[in-house]
Amino acid sequence: MKEKIGLVKYIVYQYLLILVLITINKLLFIYVNIPLKDRGDYRDYIGSFKNGLIFDSALSSYIILGSLVMYILYKVLSLIKLEIVGRYLSYLYSLIIGIIFFTIMILDIWYYNTFTHHADVTVFGYTGHMNEIWLTFWMEYPVIKIILWFLLIVTTYIVCSVINFNKVGNKNLKFNCLETIKSSLIIIVVIPIFVISARGGITGATLTWGRAEFSQNYFSNQIALNGVFALLQSVDVNRNMKSSDANSIKKRFTPDELKTNVRSYVTQSQDIYLPGENVLRRITNTQKPVIKPNVVMVLMESFMGSNVGALGYEPDLTPNYDRLAKEGIVFKNIYSTGKRSNRGIVSAITGYPSSYGQALIKKAIVGRRTFYSIPDILKKRGYNTSFYYGGDIEFDNMKAFLVRSGIDKICGMKSFSKKDKTIAWGVPDDKVFDKISDDLKKLKQPFFVEAFTLSNHSPYDVPDKFKTHSKVKYPKMYKKYDGVAFADYAVGRFTDSVKNKEWAKNTIFIFVADHGADRGVPVEIDWKKFTNPLLIWSPNKKMVKPQIIDTLGSQSDILPTLMGILGGEYEHATWGKNLLLKGNKKEFAYVVDTQYVGIIDKDYIYIEDIVGKKDKLLRKKDNKVVKEIDLADYRKKTRTFLELSIKQEKEGTFGKENY
Repeated sequence: MKEKIGLVKYIVYQYLLILVLITINKLLFIYVNIPLKDRGDYRDYIGSFKNGLIFDSALSSYIILGSLVMYILYKVLSLIKLEIVGRYLSYLYSLIIGIIFFTIMILDIWYYNTFTHHADVTVFGYTGHMNEIWLTFWMEYPVIKIILWFLLIVTTYIVCSVINFNKVGNKNLKFNCLETIKSSLIIIVVIPIFVISARGGITGATLTWGRAEFSQNYFSNQIALNGVFALLQSVDVNRNMKSSDANSIKKRFTPDELKTNVRSYVTQSQDIYLPGENVLRRITNTQKPVIKPNVVMVLMESFMGSNVGALGYEPDLTPNYDRLAKEGIVFKNIYSTGKRSNRGIVSAITGYPSSYGQALIKKAIVGRRTFYSIPDILKKRGYNTSFYYGGDIEFDNMKAFLVRSGIDKICGMKSFSKKDKTIAWGVPDDKVFDKISDDLKKLKQPFFVEAFTLSNHSPYDVPDKFKTHSKVKYPKMYKKYDGVAFADYAVGRFTDSVKNKEWAKNTIFIFVADHGADRGVPVEIDWKKFTNPLLIWSPNKKMVKPQIIDTLGSQSDILPTLMGILGGEYEHATWGKNLLLKGNKKEFAYVVDTQYVGIIDKDYIYIEDIVGKKDKLLRKKDNKVVKEIDLADYRKKTRTFLELSIKQEKEGTFGKENY
């Protein structure tokens, strides 16, 4: 029986089938994720498809190479009368590829909608928390529509692949020398073609996502990539980083240069450095008497500064925070160090910056080293230390980090009754604050208590009376705004309930966000996403006098700033400074966002793409590229923080010398 189609046609049909389905998904990607501002014009989108073809072709080529292997296996099995086995192996291959390939591609569309970048290797760090993730996914996204779309795309691919294979499959079991020679020659010719295509062409290096950077419009560049390629590339980069002594990042500075550079950025007049491997280990003498008030730190989930009216932003979603800001020390130019909780929780109490790549809190080295931290320092002064969280305390290795950082008592979701667990991630903020308020009146003073809020987290399942923000007016942000409004309410309710308590009159409260929230702005690092509403407040105005601090800083500055208030002498290794000390210079914040690292100062944000090996400077007021300013100083700052943090994490020199 003659083949219904030839091998060449089979290859072409399969190749075009995959490209068409990728393109259809790319159109859905644009529809779901197109930004409200800075959309670019039609030329950008034409460029997206043109430049994206190389990535789509590469993925298609990998799949075609697998299909050719299945075809060869089918032919071999046909010679020993196992043609049916070869045929069903080909069907199985189409089934597996279709499910895996398009599951990633389709889910990536909504992942981007949440995080403003394609899915990367960090998603595999949350496989142990699938219950919370599934609940969030179910409540936040149009799950039924996604499933139906998935079934349509996968079914189309599998059915068409099976039909194409049946057309090329030869049911004649007799050996045909001419046909075999012809098929072999075709395979010999096409395999190198698809290998070259999979590598991204005849170049000295394999294809990387840097080749998608063709435009100044961020969203257009992201369209050019596809979710499968972006994820697999991220996995490969992560694997290489683990296996490479240099962590795949070329060093620009020697250890001595890193030491000199970083000290020039963080040293203040009260610091005396200590010998040892940790180049930031030092003693700070505040030249003030020691005081021992209680300290309550509230780490607020996703409480982005650009939602806070007291910082000058609109819409103002935070009347309670605004009221407290008038009564305390409000810092108007503070930035988060990273974009996830596993970065903010570290920076807020240790002064360590956000790690590049995997979060430090999740690395095994944390279990073998001890940080200098606020609770650890205060324990030496006789403080009791506690931590409260309405969710899973094991999430992101949080419990282990807290224990290693000096926290004695940890209260997580399991400490609450089942009736209190009313949201997807556990216990809402108001109930957590109620427990804290009840516990603190019985706790021996002085105490350090850290509370990590939860309600302002996707899927933002807050009470109905807080769901007041219009989807029409705020299509990308309305649920996030509802979450912020409830979080602000819970903070106000808590402070109102405790401010007249005797223990509260001897307490300093610190309010700071763990990180911001993606705003759907098409730029590599959205600086407003990193704005952080740091506030120090107390009912006792003699302890905390109201003032506004414009000094620019980050979460890394909280520890030395707090200790500057508490007075005395203390040993630490923070990457920050006391923001209340006069004469602060070199004001900037170092930030990390996936493959991008950057420096934020008063007027500009410098962004370096580590993977794409390119950098640029943007003007903060309009996110436009600035070319007339020399980037040497920005590069020096960025690379100092990046390279030293990688070095310390690799060597374990970020914490105490004796552990």
